[in-house]
Amino acid sequence: MSAPQRSRPQAATNVQDDATSRAISDLQQTIADISACVLVQQDSVHKRGIAVPVGVVVVNHGLGRKPVGWIVTRVLGAATYGAEVASDERTLTLSFAFGATIDLLIF
Repeated sequence: MSAPQRSRPQAATNVQDDATSRAISDLQQTIADISACVLVQQDSVHKRGIAVPVGVVVVNHGLGRKPVGWIVTRVLGAATYGAEVASDERTLTLSFAFGATIDLLIF
């Protein structure tokens, strides 16, 4: 004798309530926003352990183009403030108010 078969409840298919539709729409917008981000579209280089003095430092980035921008991703030592002085397809020149060792994402 075999066990009686139980019928499974039928799952509702192709049914989306307003909350699900909004969640899908929000997710699609988030994916579009991420895809439009310059950090995703551009190649970048993450330089680590750059010793920056008070004053000007020249960083060889190797992008082969003028950078769109840069972000300090880590600071070891004193809090630092930097400003871009110049850039080209090979180098990025920054000026710092405090000396420290930094990691720098150049994109």
